[in-house]
Amino acid sequence: MYKVVLFSVAICIGLVAIPSLVLDFGDWTELFLRSSVGFFFGLLIAPEVDREVFKSPVVFQSISGFCCGFSLAYLLNASSKWVLLIALIGFFMGFTARWWVKHIRLP
Repeated sequence: MYKVVLFSVAICIGLVAIPSLVLDFGDWTELFLRSSVGFFFGLLIAPEVDREVFKSPVVFQSISGFCCGFSLAYLLNASSKWVLLIALIGFFMGFTARWWVKHIRLP
């Protein structure tokens, strides 16, 4: 399971962060935010790469979405109600990921 997660996260971060590093060199905030989005998509894509490895891929995707939404909102210094709202949106995105994740086109 960990190999699939690490592989998908590394690929997504690489596809999103390398163009940002090359085109916007020196803008470390933008690089960090884009890497965070790549990390989030990597976590959501991992169960779709190999569903047999995960016992319950929907739970993994839902918890990953909640944690990523919470941490990203916290890092952006949002108020507590916005942190909770963004975490719940991340949970919803993770819960519904099995339907929309196959339509993502990474750069």
